[in-house]
Amino acid sequence: HHPAIIKDKQLGVFSRANDKNAHRGRAYRGKTSAGKRGRGLHKKGKGAEKLRPSLRANLNRGK
Repeated sequence: HHPAIIKDKQLGVFSRANDKNAHRGRAYRGKTSAGKRGRGLHKKGKGAEKLRPSLRANLNRGK
C-alpha cells in the first residue's frame, strides 16, 4: 500500500503490517455490514436464536 494510506487513521486499519492481514478476505467471510445483514445478524431477541453462531451451524434454519 501507499505510505499515505498506511498512515491514514481511517484507511490504514486495513493495511497494518503488524496485524498479519487480519482484514484480508472480510467480504468473503461475511464480516462486512452487508454480509452480516444478509446472514440476519442484525436481528436480536425472539426469532434470532438460529442465527448465531452461523446459519450453517443451525442447518440453515435461520432467517
